[in-house]
Amino acid sequence: MCLCGRCVIIARTQKALKETFITLQKEAEKLGLIINTNKTKYMQVIKKTNIIKQDIEVAGKSYEVVNQFIYLGSQINSKNLIKEEIRLRIQAGYRSLQTKNL
Repeated sequence: MCLCGRCVIIARTQKALKETFITLQKEAEKLGLIINTNKTKYMQVIKKTNIIKQDIEVAGKSYEVVNQFIYLGSQINSKNLIKEEIRLRIQAGYRSLQTKNL
């Protein structure tokens, strides 16, 4: 899924993730596009809490692991919890009400 220069890759395994990264990179190069490795991150959603999350290297380029990010206005996190997303939406509602009351 790509939108406005942002792309989310969903994969079940790290091997599949790496293969998809390579495919994306090859297809982007065909179009004359370059993937900005400084802005490209990855997130692993897992149930196990004892797994150490680390950066991955694909085709000689390193990608940073993150625990959460905002995509299309919604916060997505590695624990697949929505509590923080609900809090952010309530805050946005309060801000909206405050600006209307001014």
